[in-house]
Amino acid sequence: MLNMKKNVFVIGDLVVDHTIFARSKALRPHLQIDAQEQIYEIKRRQLTAGGAANTARILAVVNEGNTFLWGIIGKTPVNSFRSILNDSTTFDNSYKVIEFYGVQDETDAPMHTINRIISNNDNTFRHPVRFDDYGDIHITKEKHETVISSLNHVHKEQEHMIDSIYN
Repeated sequence: MLNMKKNVFVIGDLVVDHTIFARSKALRPHLQIDAQEQIYEIKRRQLTAGGAANTARILAVVNEGNTFLWGIIGKTPVNSFRSILNDSTTFDNSYKVIEFYGVQDETDAPMHTINRIISNNDNTFRHPVRFDDYGDIHITKEKHETVISSLNHVHKEQEHMIDSIYN
């Protein structure tokens, strides 16, 4: 593992990855379904921060310095993006917190969410089925300008010299 201590700032599109782990289930006679339908029992769900947050999550694990993330967020299916990001770093076994400088979309537009269903029958994983839920986040000039103010805040007020910026 690399032993680096750099302060990095990641800028980019943010996505929610929603993975559903399911198991194929036998048909029940009392259910009225189409004969072609496959029924799955949901075993667990996992929400993780994706898009540019993937880069930030990787850097938070391999880098001993500070990791900062900026992006525009919208409405998420279950939790706030900040909660999903914090849960994701726990899932990654990262001891470093990603400092998030996101900007909320004022129209409450949904975030881009990638939904995957992964079935596990007899310990054999099947190819996932993917559904993309595209949000309609509004990216205005004023929102773009918040990147500079966030960088200035980190650099001047937080006294963290930024070593790298990832976009």
